[in-house]
Amino acid sequence: MTRLLGVLTAVLLLAACGNGSSPGDAPATRTAQPDTGFVASERLVSQTAGGGAVADRATPLPDAAAVAAFTRDFEAALAAKVRAAAGAISVASGQQLLGQVVSVGCDVPPGVTVERDPLAVRADPVASPKKECFAPVTTVALVVVTAG
Repeated sequence: MTRLLGVLTAVLLLAACGNGSSPGDAPATRTAQPDTGFVASERLVSQTAGGGAVADRATPLPDAAAVAAFTRDFEAALAAKVRAAAGAISVASGQQLLGQVVSVGCDVPPGVTVERDPLAVRADPVASPKKECFAPVTTVALVVVTAG
């Protein structure tokens, strides 16, 4: 009986660590990039244990083949989410879609900031970062910028 109570307590404690939603299961979300005329739109796609590594520069994603190459090192669920989000983004003439892993850690950044030279996307700081997590969350930024 004591063993059963111990197991139940552990399960309840793990369940209490979440708030009913997992950052790894969140859909692609829009962020709040300042209106500079350079960034047309941006989305963050996150997945717990999604794989990948933080990059220091953004990758151009001009077509489905480029998106497939960009997502090849991700776990299947994150790769599918990124492909779906990229496919749902409108890219007008004179614009370019970029992708970049901006965070791998315990937190999903609240947004991103896009830098022009070199073209890179930086994760905005998290207000109250977690010190520990069960598994890291990979966050990918998809941004549309005006060319030039």
